[in-house]
Amino acid sequence: LKKVISMIDEEQWLIMDGDVKGAIYESILEKNGQDKKSGAGQYFTPRPLIKAMVDCIAPQMGETVCDPACGTAGFLTKVNDYADVKLFGFEVDERLAWVSTLNLYIHGANDFETCFMSNGGSLGSEADSYYESIDVILTNPPFGSDYTDRKILDKYVLGKDKNSRRRGILFIEQSWNLLKKDGILAIIIDQGVLNSKTNMDVREYIFSHFEIMGVIDLPESAFLPYANVSSSIMILQKKMGNVKQRQTFFAKSEKIGRKSNGDDDIIYYQNGDFKLDSDLDNILYAWEKFI
Repeated sequence: LKKVISMIDEEQWLIMDGDVKGAIYESILEKNGQDKKSGAGQYFTPRPLIKAMVDCIAPQMGETVCDPACGTAGFLTKVNDYADVKLFGFEVDERLAWVSTLNLYIHGANDFETCFMSNGGSLGSEADSYYESIDVILTNPPFGSDYTDRKILDKYVLGKDKNSRRRGILFIEQSWNLLKKDGILAIIIDQGVLNSKTNMDVREYIFSHFEIMGVIDLPESAFLPYANVSSSIMILQKKMGNVKQRQTFFAKSEKIGRKSNGDDDIIYYQNGDFKLDSDLDNILYAWEKFI
């Protein structure tokens, strides 16, 4: 222990690159925080998925980028590596809102807001002032639990006159509210939204409010060991009025560089090189050719 402390003490932390400090900080969060996200179907998004989604959207300088269920700001810190953008993070958990603020500081972000929204999180009224102000939303909302506040449910087309609704479903509608015209939403959703008969109204809402640009199915192991769930990435563009659907990009990922215990799944080569065992780069290449 004395030797470890001595090694840490020798580092010049004030001048250390932000990426290094950020990686250290995020690894501590990932190891210590997974067990503490309970109840609301919340899980940290694997880094390979974060990178793939940000690469797909490729945010541009001057844009506003938001994660309305930001957790520890994984999406926002990765966006910060891309361009000089304005970052917004909304979070219902006060502790995580504080953690995301620190994470963005450590990663060298300059222009950002992290907001703790106590009354329903970004699904409540505190997010109303941000409507139609966001260019890009990247998010993995807590889709595994029901929302039961009738007063807030009645705000939404997909929640009105219902006793409960899945949070992830409401986030789709709230993302449309937050986005500017032609803004882009990249969201991880439960495949039940795409396939279940009970969610037909959700699919109708998506078809009438967004142009569906892409759907990428994820392996069921993507969120193991914390959840075994079929999910997809949907890339949607907000539209007004009569929406005309065009050609849609479809892909299916079989592996994202993650083992079932949550560790990195790495391929090692005889020459000493190594890489994640993932097909996400191939999907990204096909996506870039498509758009």
